[in-house]
Amino acid sequence: EKLVHVPSNFDLYTKKAHEVRSVLGEYDPKMRAYSLDEAYLDLEPYLSLRLGRGLKHEEVVAALSAAEQSTIDEEEEDEDIEGE
Repeated sequence: EKLVHVPSNFDLYTKKAHEVRSVLGEYDPKMRAYSLDEAYLDLEPYLSLRLGRGLKHEEVVAALSAAEQSTIDEEEEDEDIEGE
């Protein structure tokens, strides 16, 4: 048996990690990535809309993105009010 050392390509690894995160983010806009190869998702909202309501993937992604943006906007408004 022989151990073969394969050199890493960190730039490529980073690029691919970002591509994967982009895809995962479609399923959970609130996805949390803790490293290049570790992410946590809540798939319940996606599955609820996709399977429960029969929406197409693109419709679910749009609905989840709109809900996330609405949450961000509300948080920013709350920060503005607290800062006054």
